[in-house]
Amino acid sequence: MNPDAARSAAILIAVAQYDDPAYPKIPAAASSLQAMKAMLVEAGGWTPESIKQLPSPSDSRKVITLIEDVAKQVTDTLLLYYVGHGVISGDQLCLTLADTQSINPGAYGIEYPRIRAALRDSPARVKIVILDCCFSGRAIEALAGSDPPPDIHGTFVLTASDGDHGAHVPPPHRQSGVCTSFTGELINLVQTGIEGGPDPLTLDVIYRHLYTRLVNRGLPKPHFSNGGTAAGYPFARNRSAVRAVTPKTTETEPASRRRRPAPTPRWLREFAEAAQPHTPRDLPLEAAAGLGSQHDTDQGLEYSHRPQRTLLEGKAWGGLTELGELLDTGTGYSQLSFHPALPEPLLGTGGRTTLEPAIRHLAAHDLYLAEEAPLLWRPAGQAEPATIVATAVRGSFFLCLWRARAGLIAVVYPCDCEDIYTQDPADYWQLAQGLPERPDTIACLNTDFGLWGPEFTAVDARHPGRYYRATWPDLAGALGRDVPWWPDTLRRPERMTSWCAAPEPFTTHYYEVTTNLDVMALIELAEAEPEDSAARVAVLHLTSDIRDRAMTDCRIQTSSLEDAAGRWTGAVLAARPRKRGFKQFAGVPAERLREGWQVIARRPDHLAWTSLRVAKAWNGGANMPFGRPVTVRSTSPAAKEWAARLVQSDPTAAVAFLHGYDIATVLTDPRTGLPAVHGGGEPPFPCHTLPPDRLPTTSPLAEVILDEVIWIRTADGTLYPAPRRHDYGPAFGYDGTGPRVLAVLIDRLLDDIGADGIDIMADSISIGLHEGATGRWAAGAVLTRGQLLLARQSTGRFRR
Repeated sequence: MNPDAARSAAILIAVAQYDDPAYPKIPAAASSLQAMKAMLVEAGGWTPESIKQLPSPSDSRKVITLIEDVAKQVTDTLLLYYVGHGVISGDQLCLTLADTQSINPGAYGIEYPRIRAALRDSPARVKIVILDCCFSGRAIEALAGSDPPPDIHGTFVLTASDGDHGAHVPPPHRQSGVCTSFTGELINLVQTGIEGGPDPLTLDVIYRHLYTRLVNRGLPKPHFSNGGTAAGYPFARNRSAVRAVTPKTTETEPASRRRRPAPTPRWLREFAEAAQPHTPRDLPLEAAAGLGSQHDTDQGLEYSHRPQRTLLEGKAWGGLTELGELLDTGTGYSQLSFHPALPEPLLGTGGRTTLEPAIRHLAAHDLYLAEEAPLLWRPAGQAEPATIVATAVRGSFFLCLWRARAGLIAVVYPCDCEDIYTQDPADYWQLAQGLPERPDTIACLNTDFGLWGPEFTAVDARHPGRYYRATWPDLAGALGRDVPWWPDTLRRPERMTSWCAAPEPFTTHYYEVTTNLDVMALIELAEAEPEDSAARVAVLHLTSDIRDRAMTDCRIQTSSLEDAAGRWTGAVLAARPRKRGFKQFAGVPAERLREGWQVIARRPDHLAWTSLRVAKAWNGGANMPFGRPVTVRSTSPAAKEWAARLVQSDPTAAVAFLHGYDIATVLTDPRTGLPAVHGGGEPPFPCHTLPPDRLPTTSPLAEVILDEVIWIRTADGTLYPAPRRHDYGPAFGYDGTGPRVLAVLIDRLLDDIGADGIDIMADSISIGLHEGATGRWAAGAVLTRGQLLLARQSTGRFRR
């Protein structure tokens, strides 16, 4: 459950002191910062080293740069916590810092879209944002700017209030040594646990109980936003459950006694054969490509392929548009803001409310409007349970057609383990062509989870040009019965068809998870290798890792349903994964994996090429014998010297990692054995190449050449492109991540020329080397070993 410390990071920001007297001091923020860190370490399994604290920071540029840098480096769990004054800048939430000025907060604070952009660009599997400030709900409104927001998958945002209300803190004279109300209640809930609750506590379980506690105390209601399966993330152990269990001790088997991997296990072979490689869907080109590029406009989310046909000029049913702003569409919806049937709690400032709750309420109290409302938003009446009429497979979608009192309802399940968002209503009816009858509504299951489980995007035949969002209870109410739900990694069309055709379909099947990666190629490569082959171990380990992650995600999803305590009203689990064969290849040494991938990278066959592409798609190429690709454009003396030694060679699998399959001429650096590909223009520049992950020499570092690509010359005169394991490569001439990477790199190579795993997140950096890296050197400048040693020895070190 604990976050992977090497691939996770938490940033805790608390602003208690302000330069501008317009912002009152918040002593409770300082206490909240320390309490939050203690809670993450004690109950959440975080290591102190993975948590960065920023008490009352100034200079928004430095803070947002830190957030962006950390976000791009984290691949497992990213957590951002902020407590302080939240203000409105324009119409955006702005997080204030110590030097923020009330006259122009946007210039000195951090507007939330900057944080949203950092989340979007982060490769982190799970991103958690906790905002304890006034107007914090505006962050959720920003994330709801698209429907659904495709760029924040895996993100859970928890806020202390909605977009128009303040957060609560104790009176100033009572703030010493206490937390803010929201943070204090959150920490208390996690530290004490939930009696009878699940273990571990997931984010959605924490939110439900936190909401109840805050409302019962008369405090502002918290809000949340969830993308993908982030709500099921195991945030902390349930202390109440842990106290009731007698702890057990485990012993780790010594490395010397670990067994060699056995022949390909049956479960792994079955998994590989069941995996579904990604293939073009049987849909229009726009839908198969995810509807192309997306961009925000002042009328909502639109797509570049064709205009969006919805009720509200680019806004969908169920959006956050205020009723007073609606245009007359001929259905009377524009009159709802002053309809006499609307109760006072639904109306906000100026007699306005949001569209969805108003239509739902009026559909329940006005028979005429009930017929005009979207089919799945209408109140569920007493009816016979729906029956299955037909099933169909349409490309990578499984469709199940139900006959209900409300009409024919088609439920669509995406089966390729990807986020499928078809936002043009015409695409839904294109799917429905696989059914024997045209449905009255077609509901496509989304991959993001709301408070009530997975959500649907639906289109009604009565309004074929409009779509709207619906929840699982909506669908169950319309069908009058429980509705089957398959975790996305257990959706095999043949299994789903047999389930629906069974005389009593509500039984549970046990079978293997699937993936859209071509793991069959990995198995085929492994079975052609000798028993003790490093290449065999490497590909079997990768296949097992892919399956284990799919199993873990599947179990999180199934646990969300089973432990939902009524939250998934009307859902029944149709399938669960087998429990055998889990974590079969854990504990293989990284050096053994690197050896195996080095062999594979030098092979020329198609299986090796495909295996490297699968590895790149899965984890970016971890354990590969080379770093991230770089492009040599400069025609400097160092670049020409390196290019002059390149020799023409046959393609290898490493070329697939660098440039893909279609390569006419491949060059190889004989010193590293890694490929280089000419990228057009006057040969040999520009040239795409793979730098080594470590320098293949024992000759010590002699000089560093500062160029577009950083070059390392060793004492024997050989020139190498600097190792680059991460997205951030070594650079110079500014104050940022690149120079910090260069300073750490030089520091390590001075001591060990073959150093591997250079930590760009290193806390301790040489002041002298960092100052040299940030200096404005001319391109081609040479720093000798003596200069570098003097710079390191004559200055101290600082911590990031």
